[in-house]
Amino acid sequence: MNREEIGSFAGPIYEALKDGKTLTVAELKKSTGLKDAELNMGLGWLFCEDKLYVKVETVRKKETELIGWK
Repeated sequence: MNREEIGSFAGPIYEALKDGKTLTVAELKKSTGLKDAELNMGLGWLFCEDKLYVKVETVRKKETELIGWK
């Protein structure tokens, strides 16, 4: 796998998060259709570029991490 292919996983993530949406990793996986490894590589790519943020919310006494586009 090369840089270009890994970078291509960022596109579906952007599409899922645009317009101010925040999603969990599970929601992102479902929304993008990416496999686990592809999603993780795309998220890593975007976090390294400082394009994403994570916020933690408590939902039903359980902490949930939500990912959003900066």
